Amino acid sequence: SGPTLSTGFQNLIGKSALVLEPVGPRDGRVRIGADEWSARTHGTETIDAGTEARVVSIDGATAVVTALNQES
Repeated sequence: SGPTLSTGFQNLIGKSALVLEPVGPRDGRVRIGADEWSARTHGTETIDAGTEARVVSIDGATAVVTALNQES
């Protein structure tokens, strides 16, 4: 079945992320701690640069985030 990714990044779930470039359903950039990640939102949400977001999951090398003020 091929190589599998390390699950070491699962500890990032629930962490806050600073949006560096606007994040939408397909792409964007965030900073989680000292690291920059490619990111996307779940669904149709778009998050503006400079906004705090929360990591809800890690999809390969992409962080899936939601805006802090829009959590349900």
